[in-house]
Amino acid sequence: MASRQKTGRERTASGGEGKNLSICIVSQGDPDALRQSLKAAAALSDETLVAFERSCSQARRVAREHGAAVVDAAGLSPAAARNAAAARARGRWILSIDEDQSLEDISASALRRTLLCDGVDAFLLTVETVSACGEVTDVFQHRQARLFRNLPALRFEDHALPCVAEAAERHGHSVRVCGLRLMRERSRACCGSFAGSIERLRSQASQRPGDAGILALLGRELYAAGDFGGAAEVMLEASRAAAPSQALAPYVAGLRAMALRESGRAADAVEECDRALEAGLSSPELHFGRAWALMALGRPREAAEGFSAAARARNRPVPWMMREPAVREYRAQMGAALALLEAGHPDAAAGWAGEAASRRPDLPETLVLLAIVRDAAGDRRGAAAALEMALRVDPSTLDALSLAAPWFAREGKAREAAAAAQRLCSALPGDPAPHIQLAAALAALGETDRAYCAAAKALSLSNGDCGILMDAGRVFAACHDPCGALRCFQEVIAREPGRAEAYFAAGEVMLQAGAFAEAAEILRLGIRLDGSSAAAHFALGNALARSGRLESAIRAWERALEIDPSLEEAAHNLRVARRALSRAA
Repeated sequence: MASRQKTGRERTASGGEGKNLSICIVSQGDPDALRQSLKAAAALSDETLVAFERSCSQARRVAREHGAAVVDAAGLSPAAARNAAAARARGRWILSIDEDQSLEDISASALRRTLLCDGVDAFLLTVETVSACGEVTDVFQHRQARLFRNLPALRFEDHALPCVAEAAERHGHSVRVCGLRLMRERSRACCGSFAGSIERLRSQASQRPGDAGILALLGRELYAAGDFGGAAEVMLEASRAAAPSQALAPYVAGLRAMALRESGRAADAVEECDRALEAGLSSPELHFGRAWALMALGRPREAAEGFSAAARARNRPVPWMMREPAVREYRAQMGAALALLEAGHPDAAAGWAGEAASRRPDLPETLVLLAIVRDAAGDRRGAAAALEMALRVDPSTLDALSLAAPWFAREGKAREAAAAAQRLCSALPGDPAPHIQLAAALAALGETDRAYCAAAKALSLSNGDCGILMDAGRVFAACHDPCGALRCFQEVIAREPGRAEAYFAAGEVMLQAGAFAEAAEILRLGIRLDGSSAAAHFALGNALARSGRLESAIRAWERALEIDPSLEEAAHNLRVARRALSRAA
């Protein structure tokens, strides 16, 4: 074995003297993505080559501007395109990437240390795909041998994953896992983005019937593409093909449970998981799938136990070709936090959410969940801190921005609230909620003109939504436009006559405008709907006193103090009114 490896290393591609690393980029003709890849590659490589699977004159021009060699790979399969670039490479090592994969997580020093490892011919890198499907972000990780010596035997094959590990093992070359990571972000919806892989896997499954590994890969791709019913059926085939002793068995059982849950068969998922666990199978996917199904069945306490087991379960080795694992530890920790929160245990949920955030502080969703759980546990300061961290990681994440404006406003951070609401308005221009949040923040900052405009914009988008009308009325009142505020509150009363807060808000505006008798009348109407508001009774007392009805005002203030004994202004008014009555007597 050693002699074969040595002979292979001596046959490194000719002309490589002085060149240590060649980075080969496979391009689909996206000039912007290619430009970013070339910039990052320039800091790491001695030579860069670009293989164009699709012709694009602008992208080719970008490649030449950055000094990269251009390889025509039009009409070739993905593996053949990678091999065409590798055949032209002159470096002792080759790193093969796609144009939309980021090299930012690979430092020159870490790469140099990796290449100095003796006795290794190919390295398995972690390839991470962050896929945004609507507002849900999922992270898929798998290992691929993309960094390898420039040897004739180490080339890509038409396999589902771009990886030279199978060729290396077949020819007796050593393969080792390294700590380097490639990252790809898919900002479009997942559905349809896996079509090429799915078709290749279907073809391979038909050529190699009964291959549990290929079937598991196909099921995983179908699940990621949103075809949950298809994924469940393929995973059933894979489970029949995989012997119970195989490492794939618990992995497949867990993925089938997840697919069943997503396709509306949560009860079947729990039943199958229970049978698998009784048979001695265990994997993070199995526990996660069962817990996720229990959540769908409204059993959060049991689900929390399942997510906890998923977070602590150890992965059994699976073939290198599989994405391992499908359920990362931090996702199980997030699931445990959500289940405990739904079960009414926010303090315990905060512990799991904290573990998930410490595991992946680079993902906004872990930090947003931590903020939500801390807020539910009463830790407002900690919640705001977690939210600020999420916005630092990704200032445009919608989940964080939608929470930021009201939370910052609640904490008295009007300027931060306005900034968050402004970004959300840009991301969701047709949604009235961020516009009204922006209006409230601007009103708190005293920027009345901008606040008025933002509130008007929210109203134009609201289609008569009473919540937006209420908020707009409050903004107009803060902008010293009592007429505009009253119009909003009166429209709410017309639409929802049983909404007491609209009567109270209208009464407050009338009171401030000096319409004391009218304010007293509308406040009384609101109190008949909801007599539990100390503030409403206090306002009624003020309106009655200003109308000259001091005895009625005293009764209103007394009622306010019965509801809230700490209302000092009501107590003060009550003392003054009683002295005035005693002097008059």
